[in-house]
Amino acid sequence: MAYAGSISNLMMKYLDMYLLKSKDTAKDFIAPDEPYEYQTYLVDKGWVEYMVMDNIFWIRTAFNINNDTMEHWDNIKEIAKSCGCEKIQFTTKRNPKVFERRFGCKTIQHKLEYQL
Repeated sequence: MAYAGSISNLMMKYLDMYLLKSKDTAKDFIAPDEPYEYQTYLVDKGWVEYMVMDNIFWIRTAFNINNDTMEHWDNIKEIAKSCGCEKIQFTTKRNPKVFERRFGCKTIQHKLEYQL
């Protein structure tokens, strides 16, 4: 499936850094295997790529080169509120404890995979 969103120059500029931090692959970033269309909100040196479903703000990717990640998180919360959402959800390959500690998130499930 082709990527339903559009990759901005900003996203391409920071792609290597995003992939390093997120542990995503370039294929997953550019051509995800999912049928959803995402919107992208760009900030000075970052972005949030999201969709809204059932009053949940689903983040596909988010990145910010600035050291002030709290400001980026606050912007994401404001976008979610302006979309009428009640919750924000996302998956991560990073340690979820960091998101719990820094942003007040809670882990609600784990994803497991077995390679055949």
